[in-house]
Amino acid sequence: MNWNTRITDLLNIKYPIIQGGLAYLAYSELAAAVSNAGGLGQITAMSLESPEALRKEIQKVKQLTTFPFGVNFAIGQHGRPYTAYLDVALDEKVAVVSVTGGNPTPFFQYLEGSNVKKLVLVAAKRQAQKAEELGADAVMVVGQEGGGHLGKDDIGSLVLIPQVVDAVLIPVIASGGIGDGRGLMAALCLGAEGIEMGTR
Repeated sequence: MNWNTRITDLLNIKYPIIQGGLAYLAYSELAAAVSNAGGLGQITAMSLESPEALRKEIQKVKQLTTFPFGVNFAIGQHGRPYTAYLDVALDEKVAVVSVTGGNPTPFFQYLEGSNVKKLVLVAAKRQAQKAEELGADAVMVVGQEGGGHLGKDDIGSLVLIPQVVDAVLIPVIASGGIGDGRGLMAALCLGAEGIEMGTR
C-alpha cells in the first residue's frame, strides 16, 4: 500500500505515524526506535531537568538513527520557561518541533526565520484555525479520548477530526484513541493525513 500523504512528504518519513510527546516516557531510545521503524519519533523536552539534558538526548537519538525525529514542547507544563530548551533544539538542527498545552504564539515568534517544521496539538476547530494563521505546518487534533486531553469540550475524535479537516488547509494529524492500524485507516477515511499515537 502507498502510505504517501502530505505528512510523509512534510516530515520525510515512510509512514504517516507520529509518536506522541509522552511526558516522562519519550526519551532517545523510544524516539529512535519509532524513527527507525519509519514513523516520526519524538523526545519530550520539558520532562528533562535542563536544556543540556535535552542536548544529550538529541545527540543520543542521532547516534541511534539517521532518520528524522522531533522534539515535543509541553509549554504549559508547570509554567516552566522553554526558550533555552528551544535554543538547544535549534542549535542541534532538529527537523521538527511540536507544541502542546499552551498558546503557541510566542513559541512561533521565537522560531521565526528557522526552517524547522512546526506541529501544534489542538482540541478544537478554532484552535486549529489559529495555529494555521500563526504558521503551523500541520495540526494534531486530539479528541477527549487522548491522554492529557487539553480541550474544554467533550468532543470525541471521530467528530472533531473531520470538523478540523474541513476548517483548515494545512495537513491534519489525528490523535486520541488510536491504538492500531484500524485506527490509522479510520483517521485517513476521516480526512486526516497521519496519526499521532501514544501508548496503549
